[in-house]
Amino acid sequence: MVVRGVSFFPLTVTGKLPNADAGDLVTYPARKFDGEKANEGVCTGAFYTWPSPAADGGYLILSGTYAANQTENIPVTYKIPFKPAADETGNYIEVSQNHRYTVEITKADEYKLDFTINVADWTDEGNIDDYEPGGDTDKEGFTITPVTGDMTYDKPSRTVTMSIVDGTQFTIEGNSPTGYYTTMYYENGDLAHQWLEMDPKADNMTKADVVPSTFTVKKNAVYKGTKFPIATIRFTDKITAKETIVIVQPIANPVVKGVTHTEGSSFNDNEVLLNKTSTVTDPSVTVSVFASGGSELENIPDWLKVSPASSQTLSNAPYVFTADVSNASFPNPFPADGVTITVKNSGDKSKTQDITIKMKSNVTVSCAAAGQAEYDTNSNAIRLYNDENAKVTLTVNSIGGTELVNKPDWLTVTDDGNKNDGKYTFYVANNGTTGVNQKVTFRNKIDNAIVSKEFTVYSNSKDMAFSAYTDNSNYSSIDNISNNTPVITYFPCENSYAEFTVISPKGITVSDPSSWAKFTTSESTLSTGLRQTKIQLIRGNGYSDASFNTFKSNLSISVTNKYDNSTKKTFTIKQYDKGIVYPGSTLPANLISNSTVNIWVAPVNASNSIAWQNSFSSGSYCPSGWRIPSVADYNNIQEHWDWDADHGSNRNILYTGNAQVTVAFPGDFWSSEPGSLGLGIHTTGGKYGLWTLGQGNRPIRCIRNK
Repeated sequence: MVVRGVSFFPLTVTGKLPNADAGDLVTYPARKFDGEKANEGVCTGAFYTWPSPAADGGYLILSGTYAANQTENIPVTYKIPFKPAADETGNYIEVSQNHRYTVEITKADEYKLDFTINVADWTDEGNIDDYEPGGDTDKEGFTITPVTGDMTYDKPSRTVTMSIVDGTQFTIEGNSPTGYYTTMYYENGDLAHQWLEMDPKADNMTKADVVPSTFTVKKNAVYKGTKFPIATIRFTDKITAKETIVIVQPIANPVVKGVTHTEGSSFNDNEVLLNKTSTVTDPSVTVSVFASGGSELENIPDWLKVSPASSQTLSNAPYVFTADVSNASFPNPFPADGVTITVKNSGDKSKTQDITIKMKSNVTVSCAAAGQAEYDTNSNAIRLYNDENAKVTLTVNSIGGTELVNKPDWLTVTDDGNKNDGKYTFYVANNGTTGVNQKVTFRNKIDNAIVSKEFTVYSNSKDMAFSAYTDNSNYSSIDNISNNTPVITYFPCENSYAEFTVISPKGITVSDPSSWAKFTTSESTLSTGLRQTKIQLIRGNGYSDASFNTFKSNLSISVTNKYDNSTKKTFTIKQYDKGIVYPGSTLPANLISNSTVNIWVAPVNASNSIAWQNSFSSGSYCPSGWRIPSVADYNNIQEHWDWDADHGSNRNILYTGNAQVTVAFPGDFWSSEPGSLGLGIHTTGGKYGLWTLGQGNRPIRCIRNK
């Protein structure tokens, strides 16, 4: 018996030519011969065969029953080699086409058969019967029935084509009363890829007692391999030795399985997903296509690279799909439903399988600012101003297109349509909402779980805002910082200052007069991106307290908005005019002015205790340009020159005089320069007069002419 080839049609070369090696010979299915009157003479029948070289050692197998007596029929099988009747050497003869080989049985018993073979040219016309080798071998009652799954059965070739999906099965039913010996084997003797199982299991021609008539063949659920060799199932009738062959092959529709893929890509249910990321710029998926006879791909777009080739003869062929997103034909935008390519069975191009190619990618964003708008790459901040010319354009790349999430009403956004590289332009309309911000993101339209980094959009004012005026003197002030032309009154004693804050979109410039007053500035950036500038007014370089014995002329400074140089505010700087700076003091001097004097009186005492009778000079107590008042100064201050020696006063009673005097010399006796009578001034209760100081120490205050 041989196991390689079993049928004539379809014709398949299965062994070595011209002479077959051992194990490569063809065994033909059994052919029933009805020898009803064999014992009465010659009964004619026919068995067609292909030519067989003598070296192949061909032979017939004759199976039947032998009637040992009237009651006992014994199953017998005889081997009839192709040898001539009188060939004593036992050489085989060659079976050639267009010849008739007649086997004549001359004697038979239970163990042995005598026969002769006569060879003659076949000159008869017509057919002996309708039998064709390899034809309908199940006309004796074999039935093949699909049970579950996708499959087809070709009756002439006795071939079942079934899907390689778990659960797929069919039945084979015969009508032998004695049962069958069964053998199942795979092409090329493959033992490693047994993808089928049969119930009952194949007994491989053993003398089993089981007499099955129905066999179930199904996909082996345990088998997880990727090779599916063609299987042959041989059924041999235990009595007649008639053989029936059933061929099982994987379904002709190509079957696609995933093998490998780059990070984030996948293959599932005939869908290839290619995921482009910052680290995987050329995503790929490798699949295996199972198709008996090879496979080929159709409808491959130019942007999809396929390797090693788009058509392969292997039954199990690898295909590597790689996306080339830089190709000019790459869809823009890439469709959410993907694109479809078709896998065809090269042997039967009506058998196809569609594969959907889908893509996705991370969302990447690049920005460009126009006008005065800003984009901060460190904080992902977009700073806009209520100015429709200040814009930020974001180029958002994500295969399949993107959409903006959380857009506020105050933000105007234009885009160029749904594209893989979408352009979004942000701006806030003129005189729009300011002082607000909103966090926005972009998400992929194919996969909403893929989002961009978060951006904060600020709507800032393009104008300057002035606030927070402060100073360290009771004599400095501002009329109203919100005025269009505010006035700062500044008392320029040592270390005095006046300051305020300016919030602006881009910062400011300040015109510094560099005179008796000057400005210093310090700038910082707020979280909104606005600039906060502190402007501090201080005394000019080279100026001292003494520099302000007289009043200085007014100064003017301008604060200009860098965002728009035409926007500015002008400040007038005026020296405090109620009193000059007394050297060393943070208080202004007090003025006494009447018809005879016009003097400044120091706001503090030069000494709190001085003996009037001692000799001293103004220079010992008063700064340069200032002096201790004399009696004559006091007479001029009070505008009275009479002296009452009996009462120690120039007036018998105090009198109400200039209120400036009581402000400048508040409530006490005040010494004059040493001189006759030791006179001084005394103020109390809003009145003042000239008094004899008598013995003791008195305070003094310095004066200077205005």
